[in-house]
This record gives sequence, C-alpha cells and structure tokens, in this order.
Amino acid sequence: KALLLNAQAQMARGRFAEATSVLRQLLRHNPDNLDAQYLLGLNHARQEKFADAAAALRRGQAAEPQNSRWLLALAALEARQGRTGKALEMLEASRGKDPQLLARYAYLQLELRDGAGARKSFEQLAQTAGENVEVKLGLAAAEALAGDVAGALERYRR
Repeated sequence: KALLLNAQAQMARGRFAEATSVLRQLLRHNPDNLDAQYLLGLNHARQEKFADAAAALRRGQAAEPQNSRWLLALAALEARQGRTGKALEMLEASRGKDPQLLARYAYLQLELRDGAGARKSFEQLAQTAGENVEVKLGLAAAEALAGDVAGALERYRR
C-alpha cells in the first residue's frame, strides 16, 4: 500500500520515471496487484509511451475482463493517439453493460463534436441512471452542439 501511494505521489509531481520504478518494484513483489498495473499503464500514457501503456492495461484487462476501468483507459489511450474512431468503437461495443462506459462514450462524442450522437447517449444514460445534474449538463451541451441552443438553455434552466 505504501509503495502504491508513493507511486501516485510521484506521478502527481510529474516524476514519471520514479513512479515507473516504484510500480515495477511493486509488481515484481506482487505481480497480481491490479492497481499497480493500472497506474503503470496510466503512467506510461502520460509519458506518451503508448505501446507500453497499452501492454500494461491489456495485462490488467486480461486478469479482470469485467472491470470497465480497463476498457475506459484503453479507449482513452486510443483517443489520445488520435484514433478516436477506434476509441468510440471500443466504447460502443460495451456501453450497454455499464453506465460509466455510456457516460464516457457520451463525453467522447461531445469532444468529437458529435452533438446528435452525444444527445442520444445522454438520453440513454438518463433512462438508465436517472437525469442528474451531470446528465442534464451533458444533454444541454449536446443540444447546443447539435444546433438546438434554445433547447439547451431550456434544459439548463430546469
């Protein structure tokens, strides 16, 4: 636990090489530590070592295939490399299984300026998770992006 916290602190300070060293040490002693595996993937991604990041995240995903954090991180990695179509495809294939994936998919659609698609995803999220503040703001942003500024303002005021 202390090594994991140390690695997180190193990452927060931007000391990625030190974080990598700590995480590798932790994984040598406990190769099944999926939190360390996840942080190693994120740490590599922050350094733009995309192949290493993908390898670390895929190892974690293989050990824990039902946990959405791996798919989210891998999709974000694809998007960061400019492969937004691949990222959307990854999330689309699994978005019905987990509201967190659906929310991430909707936000990625907003980032890609797909207002109509984001609106549809946020509406689906409202049906499955309820229309909370986050969903209302997402819907308003999607409506504005799709050109329905009046609808966006109305939703925002509700």
